[in-house]
Order: sequence, then C-alpha cells, then structure tokens
Amino acid sequence: MIRSNYLNRSLLFLLCLGLGLISCQSDDSPTPMTSLPDVIVANEGNFGDADGSFSTYNTVTQEAATQAFQQENGRAINALIQKVVLHQGEIFATTNSTDKLEIFDVSSFLSIATISSGLNTPYDFAASGLKGYVSNWGSFNATTIAYEEGFVAVIDLRDYTISKQIDRATRPQGLLVANDKLYVSNVDASSVSVYNTVNDEFITDISVSDNPDKMVLDRNNKIWVLCNSGSLVRIDPASDQVEATITGIQASGFNEKMITNGSRDKLYYLSSTGFDPSTGAVYEFDISAISAPTIPVATGNNFYGIGLDPDENILYVSNNNAFQGTGTVIRYQLDGTEIDNFVAGRGPNGFIFR
Repeated sequence: MIRSNYLNRSLLFLLCLGLGLISCQSDDSPTPMTSLPDVIVANEGNFGDADGSFSTYNTVTQEAATQAFQQENGRAINALIQKVVLHQGEIFATTNSTDKLEIFDVSSFLSIATISSGLNTPYDFAASGLKGYVSNWGSFNATTIAYEEGFVAVIDLRDYTISKQIDRATRPQGLLVANDKLYVSNVDASSVSVYNTVNDEFITDISVSDNPDKMVLDRNNKIWVLCNSGSLVRIDPASDQVEATITGIQASGFNEKMITNGSRDKLYYLSSTGFDPSTGAVYEFDISAISAPTIPVATGNNFYGIGLDPDENILYVSNNNAFQGTGTVIRYQLDGTEIDNFVAGRGPNGFIFR
C-alpha cells in the first residue's frame, strides 16, 4: 500500500512538472515529493565508532539524503546496524555495540520503541503476527575466540517487551518464519533448528551443509539456506526435509547476503574471495537450477549489501569503500548494466523498498 500510494504521487508530480505547475498537489498529499523517498538504506557503521545510520533515496527526483532517522528523532542510532526487517509498517533494526532493537515507522521514521536490555550481540530479526524473534550471539570469550550462551529473544509486539528467551547450544544467526514455524540457522554448526511459533517449543534440527547462514523463502514456499561453506540448501517446511543441495556456490564465507526477486523465482547473493576487496560479485540463481551459476551478474570492489526493487526490477548493490567515510550504492539492470549510483552512509548493508 505504501509503495502504491507513492507511485500515484510520483505520477501526479511528473504531470504537474510537465504543465509548469510545480505547486500542484493532491488534496490528500500536501507533502512535497522530495520528502517522499522510496528507498531506505541501512548503513551498518564502523566497528568502534557505532555510527550506524539510515539514509534514503528518491527514485523520482534522484535525491539521496543521509541521517534520516536522526533528523526525525533528534538522536542518532549510536550502534552498529546488523539487519533491518519491515513488518506490518514498522522497521525493526537489530544493532550491537550498543545491543538493542530499534523500532520505527516506515513512513515517518519516527521512533516507536527501543528495546535496550535483555539482548546480547543481537543479529537477525523475524516476525510472526504479534510475536517477534531476535537471534543473539551471546558473549564473546577472548580465550576460546568464540561466542557463548547464544539465545533467541521472543518479543511481544503489542508492548515491545521481551516475553521469554530460548537458550541455544550453538550460535544462532539467520531467522526465518514459514508454515507457523521459526527456522534458526546455526552458523557454527551444520544444522537449522525449528521451533513452533505458537508455543516456541523445539521441533527438530535439520542437517544441512556446514555453517548455514542467510535464509529466504521462494515462490513455492521452499526455504533456501546459503551456507558459508559454499552450498545452497533447499528445505521443504511442510516436512522439514532437505530436498536439494547445490554445491560450488560462491559464498562470501561470513555474514552472507541473499535476496529474492519480486516473483521469488530467482535468488541473488553476494560473493567475495577471502578479504580481497576487488573480488566482489553478484550471482543470480534460478530456483529450478540444479547447479551453481558460473557467470556473475555484476562485479566490483567492496560489495557489502544487496537489494532488489520488486516493482522496477532494479538491483541495488552497495560498496562499503573499505569503511573509509561514506559508502556508495550502485544501481544495475538485471542484465548487469550499471544505471547510476548515489552516496549512502558508512557501510551500507541492506535495503527496504516502500
């Protein structure tokens, strides 16, 4: 609904511009077009500086703006932004260094709530109706060089409080809700854990390739798991059985980024080789394929975030510029043709389209 209203306003704005009536506005939309950006960029921020932020881009006027959250709320995020999820008109941003969950309105950017206690290195968020879930890595042990006592926090979205904690034996990473079940990828193991979203009770562990990370749902309601070890695993949530494993996937090896297109019949994921910033690439995978793609859609430096405008079929890929100042967002046609680029905040890592 938000995106549809925005497009209607965009058409009105262009009509008015063509007639030379710049002051022409609809009766129910007095806000100038320049204040209605339709792309939200989550900027992670630099470790140690905790300077994560949200910037915006207006696809009609091609204007980019930074510090959107700070401008509306009079305060900065003051944290590293890990994941952003849109649920029922609200944006849920998991942050660490400071550990909290920021919730704000997708249209106005006005803060709704901040959960700043009961979390410990939060990473991902997923929601089921009036219930939210936050994966937490736990505390870092400098001796073992590992995170310990990870858990999943259960959030009551009626009052934005933590209602319970699901303790985890392995570090939880990605979260996905499907078929009235919560799926948790165990990034330090080779399994995906399944919980009932009605009572949050454990159901089963699904064996997959090593180091499962990002998960998405395709048009056939099948779950695809991108593993750091270089595999794509397809799970049927009706049976919780693995249906296929595609090897030879060019995974990044850490903090995987994967999205679907608007029709959810193609997956797009980021790849890089080790820590070489010049080896960034985006690959497209058709959900009917039986082998890994070999030719990337786009290549470049310091690729860090990925998004796809479901209405325009335009690919958004971010360059973190080695976290030296602001980042850049590059827009591509799906055939890999570069359209343009715009400035973002430091370390752009995710997108929301409204």
